[in-house]
Amino acid sequence: MRDKPDGWGLQVNSGTGHFHIEQFEDGLAHGYGLSGHNFGRGYIYVSVFENGIRNGEFNVLHSSGSKHKGQYINDERHGMWLEIDTDGDEYWYGYANGSQVFPPRLFKAPYRMDYWI
Repeated sequence: MRDKPDGWGLQVNSGTGHFHIEQFEDGLAHGYGLSGHNFGRGYIYVSVFENGIRNGEFNVLHSSGSKHKGQYINDERHGMWLEIDTDGDEYWYGYANGSQVFPPRLFKAPYRMDYWI
């Protein structure tokens, strides 16, 4: 629309390997979708964007096998984030406006939380 992506689509930057498969509005990622980097050698976000900015719940899957789940507000990590590493250990991080507020804490739950991600 008006020479800008609008609706569902695929956007690829061949120079950086970054891609978006998601909803666009007025040329910017806006809504639900999938984005990533380096086509399987980097990471994949299952995400919500608003006007090109990360805003909302995110699942981040790394090619190493580790997973993260948390929230972005105005393109910065905010609140509690869960990381599950390749050994299955679960770590909690706290963020406030993009800054880590406490170091990662290992959490040993009676049941694994893989269903979160």
